[in-house]
Amino acid sequence: MNDLRKFLAFLKEKHPEEIVEVQAEVDPDYEITAIVKEMEKRTNPVVIFRNPKGSPFRLSSTFWGPGRGWPWPSGLSPKISTRPGTGSCSTR
Repeated sequence: MNDLRKFLAFLKEKHPEEIVEVQAEVDPDYEITAIVKEMEKRTNPVVIFRNPKGSPFRLSSTFWGPGRGWPWPSGLSPKISTRPGTGSCSTR
């Protein structure tokens, strides 16, 4: 799977516990990072920010967090995609 929208739809349908959507307006300079860091301490879900302040785009984060193995959005092999770290990308 190499389409972000399809991947997010897959997560919502098959793994709803792995995704959190933030509807409130959040400041991309500090609030988004703070929210993601707090989520990583708990369940480490994929986080979608629906309303980043000052942006017409949504923001998705934490696809490749520690212990996560979601190779589908990038086409990477599981060996590469499960390395500790985070990845983020924006969607419309």
